[in-house]
Amino acid sequence: MNESRVNFWRKKFCNQELHPSQKRSITTRLERTVGKSWLCCEGCSQPLIRNVSHPQQTMKIQFDNTIKAGDILTSLTIALSVIALVLSLAKDREIKTADQGNKIRSAAASAIVKLDRWQSVQLSLYQELQPSFVETSELLAQKYDVVVARDKFWRQVNEERTQISHQVLEEQLGTAYLDILSHFPAARVKYVEAFTKLAAVEDEVSNEFLGGSEQEILNLEDKQANYQTAVLGNALRAQAKKSSSELKKKSEDVIAPLRNYLLKVIELQGKRISNPIDTTVLGFIQNAKKFKSTTLGRRVGLTF
Repeated sequence: MNESRVNFWRKKFCNQELHPSQKRSITTRLERTVGKSWLCCEGCSQPLIRNVSHPQQTMKIQFDNTIKAGDILTSLTIALSVIALVLSLAKDREIKTADQGNKIRSAAASAIVKLDRWQSVQLSLYQELQPSFVETSELLAQKYDVVVARDKFWRQVNEERTQISHQVLEEQLGTAYLDILSHFPAARVKYVEAFTKLAAVEDEVSNEFLGGSEQEILNLEDKQANYQTAVLGNALRAQAKKSSSELKKKSEDVIAPLRNYLLKVIELQGKRISNPIDTTVLGFIQNAKKFKSTTLGRRVGLTF
């Protein structure tokens, strides 16, 4: 390309009306002839440079130190939203804690009721046997055979005991710990131990009653001449009263520690009753024949 042609394209490039795509085409033509760095025309300071590296310019970051009302309102809105969220979560947690505490107290109260119910059902044996005392004394008057009278009386006593055992199972008195088990795992062990002892107490007292009533019946042998129905009836009632008092005392000795423990659970307030740590360690720990409870090395107050 001759010099006149180059000048032509230079002047043409300076035309402001050219489309950018046309300028790129002219630039390509001129680069092939005069190189990659050149001026459009004489007196023009606009360089036409392509693929030429320029000195890197440093970007300066400036901060606006002015405080705007909109920014303040935005910040206050965010802060209030956070506070509202925290208060809402705290309220929900408080409601949940109170709810769980009420469930635990209700379960503990139900367990106490069932313990007392077991004792009442077992003691009812001696009240239910009152008609049998009359029947046995009348049977002996009709046919004076102390062995027959004793056997029939024993059969009636054992039938009544069987009926009471069925009642205990139907009312689930021996599994009263189920509602509280999820909160106090130690309750199951203590309930099983307590009802094992109660069963032994009931069996012991009942056998003593059978033995004592047998002795009262057999003592009337060879006394038919002076026999009156009231004699045997009153003797059997005295045995029943004695056995009832003994059963109540011995069963109370077993039930009392468990009942007192459950009452302590009901008295606990707030987080102390719903906190998983507390509910785990509030179980019985047998040590030197005392029941103690500690939480995180601190005395909770359940010592019996």
